[in-house]
Amino acid sequence: MSNTDTPSGTGIDRGALERYLEEQFGPAESFEATEQDGGSSNRTVFVAWGERELVLRCAPEHERVPYLLHDVLGEYGMLSVLTGTAVPVPQPVASCADTSVLGVPFYLMERVDGEILGGEEPARFATPECRQRVGELVIDTLASLHTVEYDPSEVRAVPEGTTAEAVEAHVRNLEDALGTTGRDLDRALEVGEWLREHVPEPPERTLVHGDYKPDNTMMAPSESPQITAVLDWEMAGVGNPRADLGWLLNYWSEAADPDPITPEFEERYGDHELYGTVTEYTREDSTFMAHPSYPSRAELVDRYERRTGIEYRHDRFYRALGLFKLTAICERFYEAYLERPETAKDTYPMMELIPPVLAERATLVVDGETRL
Repeated sequence: MSNTDTPSGTGIDRGALERYLEEQFGPAESFEATEQDGGSSNRTVFVAWGERELVLRCAPEHERVPYLLHDVLGEYGMLSVLTGTAVPVPQPVASCADTSVLGVPFYLMERVDGEILGGEEPARFATPECRQRVGELVIDTLASLHTVEYDPSEVRAVPEGTTAEAVEAHVRNLEDALGTTGRDLDRALEVGEWLREHVPEPPERTLVHGDYKPDNTMMAPSESPQITAVLDWEMAGVGNPRADLGWLLNYWSEAADPDPITPEFEERYGDHELYGTVTEYTREDSTFMAHPSYPSRAELVDRYERRTGIEYRHDRFYRALGLFKLTAICERFYEAYLERPETAKDTYPMMELIPPVLAERATLVVDGETRL
């Protein structure tokens, strides 16, 4: 096997990776590695070492975004903590903090067979019974995470600390990005001020995912719905379970939800060529959940409360907090695109329009227009 080129579609040194794999698992007759699309923070590479199917996770070499978690070793630690619990996760295999190997820290996990619950509804689930079951599985898995017993010494805290500190961190993150992009996102900053004025008392802390949503769950290739793995744990740790639930609810559409791209919005931003692309992009957030056969957001909350004993209070705050956090993150992506367009991910140009759309969505939540 050649050890001088790079795996297909990756910037990872093939020879270095091959040597590492051979040290870890012994020689193999074949070796393939292909970087996967999707995700905006860390990189995912499918690795076939002989007959063994693995997934490599590492931070990007160039387009790292300030404030985002690129701590893949922390992700590896979370997978290790959750292995054997009721939360389905890929089996962690090995981690490497030595940046002389691939240039960045990385880890390997077993590859899980299944399909991401995003984009279009799986045809085999297009029945009222399956749709109901999908909703139950998504919320039950989050409830299982929030009720896992854990050793605090083995799990990091989420970086924002308290809820008030989280608000300040997100506001600062957005303001820093706007200092580079030079954009006017007054709607978003108004939401930030509202959040500052309405910080509630937090519940007892639990393990949290930080980015729990349908397209971070993988469904088994079976006729009946079954979650085989929850993915993308880079923002996980010990934190506020209500914030985790509020984040999920932002990705659970309902038919009555108002469209943030109104005639007034279009007048403000002009005849933008990205409208169609953004609409298509947001469908990847599983907007098929708006079908009436799926549980409503209120039904998800009711089931969550019954299974965890955690009361989901201050809904507007936590959903607005999630959308504001995402607005700040996406503005960071746009900042990275403006500063380093040659290394930016394909989705980054869309960030010209996505933060304003998210700010509108957050405003609709704050104003009570997007109801639970």
